[in-house]
Amino acid sequence: MLGLPRAFWGLWFGALCNRIGTFAAPFLVIYLTDRQGMSATMAGLLITLQGAGMMASNIIGGFLADRFRRRVVIASGLFLTSAVLLLLVAADTVTRLACVVVLLGVVGDLHRPGLNALVADLVPENRRVRAYSMLHWASNLGIPVAGVVGGLLSRNHLPLLLVADAATTALFAVIVLLGAPGQSTKDASALDERDRLSPTQSDSARGADSTAAADSRHDVLLRDPLLLAFLLVSCGVFAVYFQNFTTLPLSIVNGGMTAADYGFAIACNGIVVAVCQPLVLRLLEKYSETTGLVVSYALTCGGFALTGLVENLPLLIATVAVWSLGEIGFTSLGPAFVSRLAPERLRARYQGIYGSGISAAALLAPLGGASLYGLGSGVLWGTCAVIGIAAVATQLLISRAADRRLPPTAAKEQG
Repeated sequence: MLGLPRAFWGLWFGALCNRIGTFAAPFLVIYLTDRQGMSATMAGLLITLQGAGMMASNIIGGFLADRFRRRVVIASGLFLTSAVLLLLVAADTVTRLACVVVLLGVVGDLHRPGLNALVADLVPENRRVRAYSMLHWASNLGIPVAGVVGGLLSRNHLPLLLVADAATTALFAVIVLLGAPGQSTKDASALDERDRLSPTQSDSARGADSTAAADSRHDVLLRDPLLLAFLLVSCGVFAVYFQNFTTLPLSIVNGGMTAADYGFAIACNGIVVAVCQPLVLRLLEKYSETTGLVVSYALTCGGFALTGLVENLPLLIATVAVWSLGEIGFTSLGPAFVSRLAPERLRARYQGIYGSGISAAALLAPLGGASLYGLGSGVLWGTCAVIGIAAVATQLLISRAADRRLPPTAAKEQG
C-alpha cells in the first residue's frame, strides 16, 4: 500500500488504535479537579510538570532506542505508560496523584523517538515523508473518536476512560512486539558515516574507526548546529501552532464571537487534516523538502497572524483552514528532515531531541502567548507573523547547509 512496507502499516494500525483510546490527556484536568477534588491551580501545576517530564521522556527514549532494540524500547515505554495510567486510577491522595501525573509525563513519550527512528529504518528516504504523513493522519483520524467517546463517558465514568487508555496503549505495545522488525541499528546494515560528510570532511574522517567513535559520543547532538537550528525553528512554529489551545479561544470570545464558534472552528481543523492530508501528501512529494517546509511555516504562522483581522465565523474558519494545511506540512516533513540529518546510529536520539523541542513549545506557548496577548491582540498575532518570517529565512539556510552535507545522490532525491 502506497509503496510502504507491511511492517510500517502494522505500526500505523497500532498508532491509530492507541490514538482512538487516548483519553488521559484531554480529560486529565477534569479527572483531577472534579473526580479527585484537586484545585484548578494545583492541577495546572501538575500538567505543567507533566509537560516537563515529556521533554525528558523524549531524550531518554531516544538514547535507549539507539542503544537497544527499537521494538523492545518502544514496547517497554508503552507498557510503562499503560501501567502508570492504571496507577492513576488507584491513586487516592493528592500526593500520590501528583507523583503519578509527573511519572506519566516521564514515561509517556519514551516510545516516540524510537517509533520515528524505526520508521526511518523501515522506509527508504524518498518515501519517509509519505510514512510520517500517514502516521500524522492516523493520529487525526483517532482524535474525533476519542473526543466523542470521552465526552460521553467523562461525566460518570472517568476512571473507565483511564483504564481504556491503558488497554489501547498496551495493545499498541503488543502490535509493536509482534509486527515490528527486531534488529537495532547496531545490527542493521549501517551506512558509512563518511558518506554523509562533504568531500573535505570525508578526507579528514578516513581513520579506521573515527566514524564509529564520533557516532558514540553522547554530546554529538550538541555539536550539530543544523539540528539545533532546526530545533529552534520547529519550537517557534509549534509555539505558534499551540496558540489554538490557549490564546485563540480568548481572542475569539473577546472579539465578539462565542465559545461555540471556537469549538466549531477547532472541529474544522480536524476535518481539514483528515480530508486533505492524503491530497497534500502528493504536493509534499512533488516539490522539494525545503519548499514544503517554508510553505508550511508561512501557512501556519500566517494563518494565526490573520486571526487579528477575524470578525465573524466564516473568516475564522478560513484562517483555521490555512494553518491546518500548514500543520499537515510541517508535522510530516519535520521528522523526515531530522532523520535525514541524523547519522544512522543516532537516529532515535535526534528524534528525541526534536520531540523534546515540541514539548518545550507546548510549555512555552501558554505563558508566552498570554503575556503577548496581555499587551494587545495585535502584538500577539504580529509576533506570530514575525516568527513565521524568521522561520522561513532560517530554514532556507538550514536546508542549503544540509544539502551540502548530504551525499550527492541523497541531495538529488530531495530535489
